[in-house]
Amino acid sequence: MVGAPPTGRAPKTKKNQPSMNIQSLKQQLLQSDSAETTAIFNEFLRGSARLALFDLMRQEVAELCGPSHSRETSMENRRAGNGTGVCYIDGGKESIRRPRVRRALQDGSEEEVSLNTYQAARKADNIREDIVALLLEGVSTRGASRLSGDTVSKSVISAQWIEKSAEKLEEFRSRPLHQEGYLVIMLDGIHLSKDQTAIVALGIREDGSKEMLDFQVGSSESFEVANDLLKRLRKRGLKSIAKRFLAVLDGSAALEKAIRNHFPTAIIQRCLVHKERNLRSYLSKRHHGELARLFTRLRRAQGKRSAQEAYDELYRFLEEENAAALASLKEAGDQITAMQTLEVPATLHQTLLSTNAIENSILNIRRRMSKVNRWQTATKDERVTMADRYLASGLLYAESTFRKIKGCKDLPKLLEALNKD
Repeated sequence: MVGAPPTGRAPKTKKNQPSMNIQSLKQQLLQSDSAETTAIFNEFLRGSARLALFDLMRQEVAELCGPSHSRETSMENRRAGNGTGVCYIDGGKESIRRPRVRRALQDGSEEEVSLNTYQAARKADNIREDIVALLLEGVSTRGASRLSGDTVSKSVISAQWIEKSAEKLEEFRSRPLHQEGYLVIMLDGIHLSKDQTAIVALGIREDGSKEMLDFQVGSSESFEVANDLLKRLRKRGLKSIAKRFLAVLDGSAALEKAIRNHFPTAIIQRCLVHKERNLRSYLSKRHHGELARLFTRLRRAQGKRSAQEAYDELYRFLEEENAAALASLKEAGDQITAMQTLEVPATLHQTLLSTNAIENSILNIRRRMSKVNRWQTATKDERVTMADRYLASGLLYAESTFRKIKGCKDLPKLLEALNKD
């Protein structure tokens, strides 16, 4: 991008470059196809940004040095021609022509006066949101640099990402939790690497809104990590809107122990997706179809009696086929049918019989983190790790796409059931 010359006149347009005249712009748009129209309009916006920047710098020079061509000699600043510079506009780094100002010192020498408008335009912060958007879509820092036409270096992009993602982490953990409380809490683990695992917490409100609550990174999906997560959430005001929580867990004994430690009366629903996946690992492939059918029946069962019948059929099938799979089913106990025991409508089953609300978010985050080859655990600030920054940014991004859960109109019935003794 080439800025306007410091003469006070508007910058000349290059050959074949669309004019900044509105009437000319309309004519070109009417005579162009869709792709050309987009290019012309974007060029018009870029030209407008150049003109606006030049006009702001010119006004600042006038404030420092007085009107152009003035004979006033009492001003301590003077115009000193122009020089080349850089600015970050429209997602890229570009060259500009900038006016210069010098100030007289008491010893007879002069010094350069920094223009505030130019300093603001040359900050890489101006492209920070573009960088964050690219990296959250799974583009590497090197790829983001290439997409910018190599006008922004990989190191600048990396520095901007670190700064912005740290801000996202602060935003994520400092925002207040819902004052009235939540009906449902979900906990699930995400494996970042062989040495790092994060436990993620999600809350569901009475109106069906989903909210990422917090996460904790540790070496494994352990009780200590889950307990620290819930301890921090309790300090931030996490509570149930009912007498007790419905807690949907992935089947980890450590997560169940942590939930019981903070919410002893919570009703725990075992994630059926995790349990089906676990049972499938014991069975031969020829039995996978029947297992899927039985779990579909279990998910659709409404009420305690219907759920018990579906469970009994699943029990008999595993009893005949595989003892280890049957033992795994027994291990889950009544947590397999906890939702149906509450006698709530089956419309809520699609969301509340599994931790898919977290699993799907984690899947999207993994896609965006696929460019990370090594998670750095040593940082200047021991409280903020690379994984913390990535997860906070990713979870906020995932949350922005959330909709209310299916069957949310029946949540008052779940509230009523959770309030019963």
